[in-house]
Amino acid sequence: MAQNNLASKQQEVYLPGNQKHNKQKKYNGNVKILSLKFSKFEKTVVVMGLVFVFAFMIILVSSKVSLGNASNNLHQTISDLNKTHSDNNNLKQQVGELQNSNRLQKIANKNGLSLSNDNVRNVVK
Repeated sequence: MAQNNLASKQQEVYLPGNQKHNKQKKYNGNVKILSLKFSKFEKTVVVMGLVFVFAFMIILVSSKVSLGNASNNLHQTISDLNKTHSDNNNLKQQVGELQNSNRLQKIANKNGLSLSNDNVRNVVK
């Protein structure tokens, strides 16, 4: 059907004298061009669809930002935890060095004290 309308609008005519192509346009006066109008419902559906798309885009971006912030907080907490573990290990090592029996014996001798093994008890937690 569309090809028939196109053919009726443009026709090539061969003239035997000049051998040139002339295009003649013929318009069919019976053809009426109607434009379709959107109903209020269709307009409302399109507008609501666009609102939902933009809302979901904003929600997606904000959730990505909050996910990134949570990830940064997690990495910061893990690094703080690792630092605390290393500090605890260093302090335990210092406690072990300060409780060394040779060190305690030297301090006792320096202050004029003596250590009697009969009076020492080992207590295990």
